[in-house]
Amino acid sequence: MRKIAVNQSRLERLVRVLAGLLFGYVGVVGHTVLADFFDVLGLTMVLTGISGYCLIYDILGVRTNHSHA
Repeated sequence: MRKIAVNQSRLERLVRVLAGLLFGYVGVVGHTVLADFFDVLGLTMVLTGISGYCLIYDILGVRTNHSHA
């Protein structure tokens, strides 16, 4: 089984988790047409921030975590 490499810096991971929580909050308490979008966006950001892995970064060859190159 292949181990998924972390491709995000610690700062980016922290920002993603915090922003994801904010988007999730807006999605839960907001009664707008975009509420479901904000829920999904928030959840995605939190999960990628916790795991440190972003599939889009992997596809594009982007890596912000230079300490583990």
